[in-house]
Amino acid sequence: IPREAFATVYVPKGREASAKRLVARLERELKAEYAATDPNLTVIFEPYKEQEGEVCEPEDCKYVEEKHVEIVSINDSYSGGFSMNKKFGIKEVVAAGIGTALFVVLTQVQIPIGIPNTALQPRMAVLAFLSAIFGPLVGAIIGLVGHALGDALFYGSVWWSWVIPEAVVGIAIGVFAKKFEVREGGFNGKKIVLFNIVQVVANAVAWILVAPVLDILVYSEPANKVFLQGVFAWLGDVIIIGILGSLLLVAYSKIAGKSGSLTKED
Repeated sequence: IPREAFATVYVPKGREASAKRLVARLERELKAEYAATDPNLTVIFEPYKEQEGEVCEPEDCKYVEEKHVEIVSINDSYSGGFSMNKKFGIKEVVAAGIGTALFVVLTQVQIPIGIPNTALQPRMAVLAFLSAIFGPLVGAIIGLVGHALGDALFYGSVWWSWVIPEAVVGIAIGVFAKKFEVREGGFNGKKIVLFNIVQVVANAVAWILVAPVLDILVYSEPANKVFLQGVFAWLGDVIIIGILGSLLLVAYSKIAGKSGSLTKED
């Protein structure tokens, strides 16, 4: 097991700050994991200073330069191993558990909009918030398990044609989690716009397409009724997620970004 490890990566110019925040968060996680065995663990993130040919062939280096990409070197000194491609670890398990519990608790927190069985639901902001941070699997679990348990506990039965669409929303938003850069402190401006474009489209697919079709196929509901419900459910979720979900993500991202900056300075 090496005590030093090196990596050379390509970072698009203009994105150096986001990359530094990501490395700072990685360093913070590694220090917490190896505090007992390697209290002096450090991660150094700096521009690569070697000459052409040592990191890439002349033709490749020319391509990199034309594409406006910065070459940086990452050097982390530690004894132990870690994976930079964790898809579902302890944090994700905890997020899925807490998110599911909140989703169930908020089942009956609804604001009626005058359409039968359709209301504004703040719990959708929780689903979008955690999906945007922890990814599609967490979003799927919260939407599927949270809604099913909420239906079973409060209504005595599970309406599956409306459970599955919420999992669809969680998955769709979660797929773009890395693009949102919430955990890196970069959720602002264009990222907020991207998030809301994604959630509008995801909700449209879930409520205007998936839910009504399942209602008709599984429960033989009248088409005019379920498509009307679907449109209003889509509109309600877009509003809740667009306002409350965006505010939660902006606040969380600011805290995460400050934490990463302080760690880097230390």
